[in-house]
Amino acid sequence: MRSGSGGGCPSGEGSEGLHRGLLGELSTWLAVDVSGDRIRLQEVLVNLISNAVRHAAADLPRWVEVGYEDVVPPDVGQPVRAFYVRDNGTAIWVEQQADAFRLLDEPGARGGGAGAGLTISRRIVERHGGRLWVSSVPDQGTTFYFTV
Repeated sequence: MRSGSGGGCPSGEGSEGLHRGLLGELSTWLAVDVSGDRIRLQEVLVNLISNAVRHAAADLPRWVEVGYEDVVPPDVGQPVRAFYVRDNGTAIWVEQQADAFRLLDEPGARGGGAGAGLTISRRIVERHGGRLWVSSVPDQGTTFYFTV
């Protein structure tokens, strides 16, 4: 099990079990109260966890970590409490990070999926007054952070 300051949960072989088990117990093991639309916030987590499982390193033992920590978002000088989904998979290069949140049918968008999950997740988080961003390092993996 991987754990961060707010706890962590390892990935399974696929995301189906995560949808049933992890999300049902998320508030308990993270021990955090969050106000908002529970269904939509779970959708954000499902999208981020599914992406992390899908893009986990194929040649290494896979892991996906979910938790929260205090972090300084880009363009913000103060630390905030943010939830995260972290994996050891393929990095998203800095030049491609903005495209990760664009629908694939938008001009200039690139990616390797339907392209809607991150876009939808960002919109949900923003409707809750929060922010969703990515931090990625080659050979170390990717972390998606969000605040609500």
